[in-house]
Amino acid sequence: KEYKNKVIARGVSPECLEAFQQLKIRRRHRWAMFRIDIETEQIVVDSTAPPEADWQGLSQVLPDSDCRFVIFDHAFTTEDGRKANKLFFISWMPTASHAHAKMAYANAKGLLADQLQGVFDVGARSIHEAEVEMGMKEENPDDDSDVDVDDW
Repeated sequence: KEYKNKVIARGVSPECLEAFQQLKIRRRHRWAMFRIDIETEQIVVDSTAPPEADWQGLSQVLPDSDCRFVIFDHAFTTEDGRKANKLFFISWMPTASHAHAKMAYANAKGLLADQLQGVFDVGARSIHEAEVEMGMKEENPDDDSDVDVDDW
């Protein structure tokens, strides 16, 4: 996908807020993925998944080289055995994504985040990083698979 230097999101489509409500209140989705539509300069719904979907399914459809926003309904069992859910707002900006895409999504994040109540913010460049941020996996100090060469 080719990004112009001045790609921006000027707004959030009503379908995004409807998808969020369907996920949060009605539990009709496990996750909703959003992207910036270059033509309309709006944040739009890219895809959703049914309630029986899981993290593994989402991790397989996240693009390797393009950014996305995702609301993920993480179901888990607490230490005392209770079933619980947490909604995560994931800013997916993989290392391989274009610099203009990263800038566009970083600038657009507030437009969507301001309209999402009751979510936990997660920024991730890799599946492993997202899993650590959401408490699914422990951080491995010896694992440098998430190290970006640009960080050196």
